[in-house]
Order: sequence, then C-alpha cells, then structure tokens
Amino acid sequence: MKKVQWVLFLLLSVLGVYAIYVGLTTPGLKPVVISVYAPPIIQPIETTHDLGVIPTDNQVSSTFKIYNMGGKPLVIDDVKASCGCTVVNLVKDIIAPGDFTELKVALDTSIKLGRVEKKILVYSNDPKQPVQALFLIGTVISNMKGHEKIPVKDPLVLFKGTCAECHVEKGRGKTGQLLFQADCAMCHGQNGQGGVAINLLQGHFDDSDHVAYVRQVLAEGSPNTPTMPPFSQSHGGPLNQAEMDSLVNFLRYQSSLYHQGLLDKNGELKQ
Repeated sequence: MKKVQWVLFLLLSVLGVYAIYVGLTTPGLKPVVISVYAPPIIQPIETTHDLGVIPTDNQVSSTFKIYNMGGKPLVIDDVKASCGCTVVNLVKDIIAPGDFTELKVALDTSIKLGRVEKKILVYSNDPKQPVQALFLIGTVISNMKGHEKIPVKDPLVLFKGTCAECHVEKGRGKTGQLLFQADCAMCHGQNGQGGVAINLLQGHFDDSDHVAYVRQVLAEGSPNTPTMPPFSQSHGGPLNQAEMDSLVNFLRYQSSLYHQGLLDKNGELKQ
C-alpha cells in the first residue's frame, strides 16, 4: 500500500511540474520554471518593431506581445505613447503568470517623411522594472518623385485631434525658446540645431531675404514638403504674429551663437 502511495505521489509531482512547465512555455520564449513566490516580471518578446518602409498619409499597425514571467499577476496600470499620432490599445491589463497580453499600436503617418521613431511607455507593478519602453520605428516615403509638392489629405492634421496634444497644447502661452521647444524641437532639435528636420541655425539672420523666407515658411508651410505645415493662424495654424516673431527672434539669437562657434552639438552654450 505504501508503495502505491509513493508511486502516486511521484506521479502527481511529475504532473505538477509538467503543468507548470507547459504553462510557462510561452510562444517565442524558451520554457522556464518559476517560483510561485516570484514577483511579477514584465517581458515583451521584442522591445522594438521596425515597420520598414511605409507610405505617408496612411495608418500602419503593429502588435507587441507582453508576457508575465513572474509568479504573481502582472498588472499594467497605464500605457503612454510619445506622440498623439500613435494610438495604443491594450487587450487586457492583468496578466497571469506565464500568460501574455497584446498591445496593439496604430501609427498615423500623415504629413510625415523620413525616419520616424515613437516611444511607448508601459507602466506595471513589476518591482524591478515598473516602466518598460517599447519603440516603433520606420521610414516614411512618398510615391512622388523629384521636387514637386507632395499632396496630402489634410495639411493641418498636426493641429487637430490627438496630434494637437503635442503640436498645439504644449505651446499654449509660451514664446521664444520655450515655444520653440514645445512646437518645433521634435523635428528641428531642442535649440534649432537639427534633428529629423534641417538645422535652422546655419542660415544668416542678418540677411533680410533669409529672414523673410523663414517667416514665410513658418507662416505658410514649406513649398516642398508637407512635414512643415503652416503655423500662422491666418493659414489655419495655432500661432499669432507675436508668437511667430518670438520664434524668429530666438532663431536669430541662436544662429548668431552658432556662427561664432559658441554652441555644442545640442545647440547649448559650450562650457
């Protein structure tokens, strides 16, 4: 009788271990055995999704899989995207040990061109990594060739809906450098030194023709690319004349420092 009990005990033990093993054999991950006393552990299969070459003025989607490799339920408290053009949708926010959830992401490429990178922050109860960063990258292209103006569905899309959170609301009530860093830095760098868009400090602001051109592009948008929309209120943008003047004055000051060699690569005064 004792022998039978011992065999049954061994069999149940093996089945118990097997059940744990199967439960944690998650797709894309190697099988692991964890302690039921372990805290929740957030682990996405990939932290970066490369969308490759994508068309402008479209919406593209991707899905991140996020696993709980801990022994306690993983609770995702919040998910935030770096820009309103990136919409996130979490399928479920409580993930059992060994289980996973899907984070669906939609990127709006309206009036975008060139390389894009969007950051998504996932907040959870993982004690060691309460904030997990995910990235969506790609290169946006147009099917237009040469230097002709690229047609877009809505040249003012940056100033509407969720896009306005970044391109309008952050700049409310600001002028000069603060307004530039709120509305322009995401493309042109924190201090005009260039980023995904051109360096604005290379031009000479003591040249009246250059200043006139800068004012025109700021007010009416770029004649060659939709990535620079019109910012003037008279053309549907969010800025009045005084606000635009303050941006030009900031760039004039920065450009003077730049041509004197006083700025570092980040557009900051050298130490």
